[in-house]
Amino acid sequence: MTQLKNGFTERQIAAAITHRRMELTILPTEKCNFRCTYCYETFENGRMAPHVVEGVCNLISNRAAELEELCLSWFGGEPLLALPVVREILRHAKAEADQKGFRLYG
Repeated sequence: MTQLKNGFTERQIAAAITHRRMELTILPTEKCNFRCTYCYETFENGRMAPHVVEGVCNLISNRAAELEELCLSWFGGEPLLALPVVREILRHAKAEADQKGFRLYG
């Protein structure tokens, strides 16, 4: 296997851009319980809007049939301050994973 000038092989690059794997970083809330002095957040958005949650769930459903794995990462503020949003998206992703047979990390 030939290594390219960037240090990667063609197989590594192809694996990184496959449609069989999807990674989502989700911001369920900007709220945080720490209030660090260096933080740029204004803490205005308490929870992801329902239509956005629905859009994330629809994206997962639309891609589910072709996925081998789905990785969900949570970002914030403090994501668990919007625990209902996290639970709703995880429940939906798990149901799709169980039905379509892909691996779910999250």
